[in-house]
Amino acid sequence: MNKITGFSVLTIGEGKRVTVNYSVLDDAGNIRDTNLRANYVALDDTVLAAIAAIEHFEVIYKGARVNPLNWMDSDFTVKDAAVGAHLGRYTSVERPKLAAQMQRITIGPVSIGDAVTIYKQAQALGLVDAGLYMSEYVG
Repeated sequence: MNKITGFSVLTIGEGKRVTVNYSVLDDAGNIRDTNLRANYVALDDTVLAAIAAIEHFEVIYKGARVNPLNWMDSDFTVKDAAVGAHLGRYTSVERPKLAAQMQRITIGPVSIGDAVTIYKQAQALGLVDAGLYMSEYVG
């Protein structure tokens, strides 16, 4: 079985040149050969449509098409002024503030060993010192 490990697409005079890097795996998933490469010019309409979808990805947000860069993060910056000029201006999509989204988690009953593991994790997260961790013995 061939497993794709990477690919690139270049536009050349003949059309879209696809380079695929791949490994060969046996039925058990063991790597039999690696870092193999194949090159070809895409002629099939289905392959060309897939390439176009990758090259021109888009995000639909609340029914409207938005700039995909808006989904990077709220303080996304470009590499340099030339890249910024090429990409143009954009505004990140507002995201809910995570601090306002609190959850109450109830787990158990669990074994003493699991309880100790959970307690240690809660302690590492600062939940014990903040008074946000509670446990009790049951039956």
